[in-house]
Amino acid sequence: MPLMIPVEKLQDTESISMLCKTCDAPIFLMNGESCDMVLMSMEAYERDLYLLDVQRKLQESEQSVREGKVKDAYEALQSLKKYIDQ
Repeated sequence: MPLMIPVEKLQDTESISMLCKTCDAPIFLMNGESCDMVLMSMEAYERDLYLLDVQRKLQESEQSVREGKVKDAYEALQSLKKYIDQ
């Protein structure tokens, strides 16, 4: 269950900062009935950015495989060996 708190709680910056550091998920700041902002610790933010980058790279790799832009590992090593032996 996502953590939701009223936006007015932002006045208590020390407890909000502690909450962000102890909560491993984003914290949703509510303005009435709607979500107004999202807070998270820098550690969680950097981790999520890293995971998104890994996911993007995996998707690019899968696309390269589908398009036939990759070689079999054995073939790649044989090509490299021929190049080195020249």
